[in-house]
Amino acid sequence: MFLAAALASAACTADEPSPQATPPLAEGQAPEEGTPPPLPGRELVGECVNGFTDLAPEDPARAEALRVLGRATGVPPGRFDVVDMRYFEGPESPPSEREYLLNVRRWYVKATVRGGESFAGRFLIEKRSFGAGVAAVAPFDTAGIRSPEWVGFQLVDGGVPQAYPDLPGEWAGEPYDFVTGRDPQTREKVFGFPGLPIEVAGCLEGT
Repeated sequence: MFLAAALASAACTADEPSPQATPPLAEGQAPEEGTPPPLPGRELVGECVNGFTDLAPEDPARAEALRVLGRATGVPPGRFDVVDMRYFEGPESPPSEREYLLNVRRWYVKATVRGGESFAGRFLIEKRSFGAGVAAVAPFDTAGIRSPEWVGFQLVDGGVPQAYPDLPGEWAGEPYDFVTGRDPQTREKVFGFPGLPIEVAGCLEGT
């Protein structure tokens, strides 16, 4: 979701490739306008339209993702210990007819940092023609793509990076539920659609 991710993620810049569970969101279904806010525990499920690739250590695309992650977190790319990394491509969220948004490059990264045992997390990186950055972050010991575990950050003027419970690093901006596009506390609509489109939500299955 780049108008959400590039503007919403504190890590994205235009010039830097910078409880009670509810039923899962069905394949092909997005939250409808006017429906009650979903409860915590909702999982986004869907397809993986173009499949995903497990990137080998020597793959340039892997190094690219770690450079973006390093810029966002201040961690030198060579210090990341990658537990899991997947690369996949797919549409924008919400869908767009603009050519530069028809195909978004995405990486899922689960990593720790050597010598920094307290730094461990899961990251979703997105890249479009005008830049790249970390779109959302989740705690290390979570799985799949479930609300409210994945957090995005809406860019605000004067935002100061700060730490959040269970998330590695420090992030600027207003946090929101990346899976539902809603405020994590009030459940009111921030964007009103999933940050990751259902066409590629399945690419995180089994993570």
